[in-house]
Amino acid sequence: MSYLFLKTSSDHGVAPLNGIRAIACIFVVITHLALSFPVLSILISLPFSEFGVGVFFTLSGFLMSHLYFSRHWNRKNVVSYTIARFSRIAPAYWLIVFFSYVLSNTILPDFVYSMDAHNLLRHIFFGGSVSVFWSISPEVQYYVFFVFFWFAFSAFLSGRFVFMILFVLVSIVMICFRVVSPGLLLSSKLHLFLVGSCFGAFNLKPELLKKYKLLIGILQATCIPLVFLYVYHSGVNYLMFYNRLDFAFLIGLSIFLISHSTRTSEAIFSGRILKVIGAASFSIYLLHDVVIYFFLKIVANSNTVTMFAICAILCIVLPVIFSIYIEMPLCRLVKSRLSKYAVPFFAKNATVSG
Repeated sequence: MSYLFLKTSSDHGVAPLNGIRAIACIFVVITHLALSFPVLSILISLPFSEFGVGVFFTLSGFLMSHLYFSRHWNRKNVVSYTIARFSRIAPAYWLIVFFSYVLSNTILPDFVYSMDAHNLLRHIFFGGSVSVFWSISPEVQYYVFFVFFWFAFSAFLSGRFVFMILFVLVSIVMICFRVVSPGLLLSSKLHLFLVGSCFGAFNLKPELLKKYKLLIGILQATCIPLVFLYVYHSGVNYLMFYNRLDFAFLIGLSIFLISHSTRTSEAIFSGRILKVIGAASFSIYLLHDVVIYFFLKIVANSNTVTMFAICAILCIVLPVIFSIYIEMPLCRLVKSRLSKYAVPFFAKNATVSG
């Protein structure tokens, strides 16, 4: 008896996934705070940042198949997907990149995101590597790569297997070169995205969830800390973490389990605070280093646990405000404009969703 089935809709499990995104974001912030506050330098030895970014990549792949594999691959849906992805990333990212360039070339030459004109151009085209911006490059590359995965998957469901075979072969070759690939290239992180997308295509059958609800609830509650402990006790360094296929699989499996709405997943991952942090995670990821930079400039005696706690709160609260009043309105504005002008041009009578 099969316990899995292909998704036919994308309306399940979104709230718990937002909680996972929040936890991943907090992990990254913790590491960067520890690097700036020697009083808690012991945290540097823990793989919070690598684990958090790994979860981000895997979750991104999961959500793309979760949202789009249930839709037919056609011009209308591809245009809708492209607009949704572009408007979600580009406006806030470009705004922060631009202001970073202005600040670092005028009044703050030591700015945390310091960049020259060459670096500015690279970041505009999603190829920059200043601080946390490095992760945007493989993310955007997978947005493009996913279109081919989506096409191959749709063709596979209609009985045309050759495209899926070609996609799998290309993916295997790229993954085999992950160790020697530069960190900005998709091939160095493809396994994380792909594992997420593969898990995102399936659901557990309702009868299985009902029959084993206690076991599944326990797994949902413990999978993230258990995988984190496994990563930590593996003793890997920063570079080795992103090369390990077992880490990618275990992170993908954890996301898959938590994505099923149960009392446990809703209680742990769907709380109001995690929901807010998860919704603002992109702004928090982009701006927490900026908050730390200005905090250390303003506060003279900052190397105390109290100052650490204050800075940690500001690293969450200020980007959340930015997300609510700047990032999200920009996202909606760009999406609506592109929907109005680009969609009719590429796909007659198309509507954007996702």
